[in-house]
Amino acid sequence: MGRNGRSASAVVASAAALAGFAGGVAAQSDGCSGNQAGLSTAGVGGSRSPGWTPPGRTGRLLLKAKTVPGWIEEGLPVGEAEVRHAAALERLNGLVEREIDGVGLMVVRVPAGVDEASYESYVRETGDYEVVSPDWYVMPQGEPNDPLFYQQWHLRRIGAPWAWQFTVGNPGAVLAMVDTGIDPTHPDLSSRLVPGYNAVRRLPQSAGGEVHDLNGHGTATAGVAAASGNNGEGSVGVGWEIPVMPIRASNSPGGGAFMSDIIDGAVWAVLHGARVVNVSYAGVGSTAVDSIGRWCLDRGALMVWPIDNSGSDYSSFDWRSVVVVSGTDREDRLAGFSSYGLAVDIAAPAVSVFGPTRGGSYGWMTGTSYAAPIVSGAAALAWTMDPRLSAAQVMAALVAGARPIGDERHFGAGLVNVSETIRLASKVDFNRDGFIDIFDFFAFHEEFERSSPETDINNDGFIDFFDMDMFVLLFEGVPL
Repeated sequence: MGRNGRSASAVVASAAALAGFAGGVAAQSDGCSGNQAGLSTAGVGGSRSPGWTPPGRTGRLLLKAKTVPGWIEEGLPVGEAEVRHAAALERLNGLVEREIDGVGLMVVRVPAGVDEASYESYVRETGDYEVVSPDWYVMPQGEPNDPLFYQQWHLRRIGAPWAWQFTVGNPGAVLAMVDTGIDPTHPDLSSRLVPGYNAVRRLPQSAGGEVHDLNGHGTATAGVAAASGNNGEGSVGVGWEIPVMPIRASNSPGGGAFMSDIIDGAVWAVLHGARVVNVSYAGVGSTAVDSIGRWCLDRGALMVWPIDNSGSDYSSFDWRSVVVVSGTDREDRLAGFSSYGLAVDIAAPAVSVFGPTRGGSYGWMTGTSYAAPIVSGAAALAWTMDPRLSAAQVMAALVAGARPIGDERHFGAGLVNVSETIRLASKVDFNRDGFIDIFDFFAFHEEFERSSPETDINNDGFIDFFDMDMFVLLFEGVPL
């Protein structure tokens, strides 16, 4: 209660300052161009609608060349300013599709055969343009265009849609699924997979280790965490651009696995770049789980494991190295089958969780096995907000961001809250004290004026108003 109280009061205390700061952002942006404020918001995915859909690239950029007076203001002699301005326009010869009257913006086609992101970086690095932004194609609807998304009640319950305006995952936060394998042909998973490992045969996929799913369990857990989103079909995961590493710990159609194979698979995953390791098996009470959890933490990775489905009281252990997850129903009650006890760190939906199934299908799944990958997906998204975070810091963001829903022995810190988790993991918690408050606000503002690398909130390598816009949105949090 102390944490929530402090956070809320801090936001209230800083409301006036924040309003002034946000207004300053808009005023400065508008000073650049009549449309700049809108571009800044789109550039960070800054719609305040909780169901905002990330934009897609179109092969075009919006550019505004620096003017001669602008160069002179920066200290260049008149002649040199004219040369720089002319060079900026000449560089785009034959690529300008049209100009947007009144604001000086040009719609520029990316040259044929050139990667759009690379070209954007090249143009930006010339320093000759005031505005460099993708010509985003934005969706009018508030949520992903996957036709079965409406079935996924659990994603709204955990606050995922609001978080998606800031991150849906990136290649740097790999999630390993130690399970029964994954169906590599499933349309909502095939594009998410990175090379994996068969822990039973001790053989990497690249050397012939089989990772396809013999049982169906692994496909379902992977889909809950990271099914592709906004692709016009199927369902969506907690983070739909999270890379998934399939670690098959079972060669049995029944799905049973030895703990030793599970641990071997987890070790291989971490040594090959996984930041989050999800194990949706029973056995969390084994001391080996604590041991491998500590090993993962020491190497910058986080292990997530469900409490089991036996309905037991597990109060004889409390691993500090592993995120242990209990299961809830649609009313935020403990699921009737979920175990509980001091071991539980956090809770997540585990009843009628909708997602991909083996063979290209979809269905509802029930069990704590499906609660764990929801938390794992949240952890992977947290790392995309600040890749420098330690595993312990990501764990702390999960716990601190959880929404209290009752008895700690049932729910730990509460129901996982993706929105709060990614806020606390972001650089908006500027002083890294576990709270987002007025101290972060003033510290960020001061460092932003100095163009400090620490104020690169969106991690794009540039300090600009995109970062300021993103800071304001994250600072304000989920609209009430």
